[in-house]
Amino acid sequence: MVGIPVNKEAFRTHAASYITDNIEMWQQYYAAIKGEPADVVKGIVAAIEGYNNMPMETPNYTIGDSLSEIVNETMYSYYMGVLTAEQAASELQNKISLYLME
Repeated sequence: MVGIPVNKEAFRTHAASYITDNIEMWQQYYAAIKGEPADVVKGIVAAIEGYNNMPMETPNYTIGDSLSEIVNETMYSYYMGVLTAEQAASELQNKISLYLME
């Protein structure tokens, strides 16, 4: 979820209010989100908290900035309706192939 902090303590502090502020919008666009806002918040926070309780490490490597840009730009175009799923997949395949060959 974009906007929910990765830091565990920040998540515990801010997630419930962020989710509460967005529930109406989410319920309007995602039919699967039903119920009273307080119950929805509890369910979402509990699900994410399960991930927070897992031992995790940050990998010692990072994806190159240009590769991230390729994915971000292409997916932005897809989500904005500029590209179809097939066009986005083809564009990603071509651009990433070129990136890896460089």
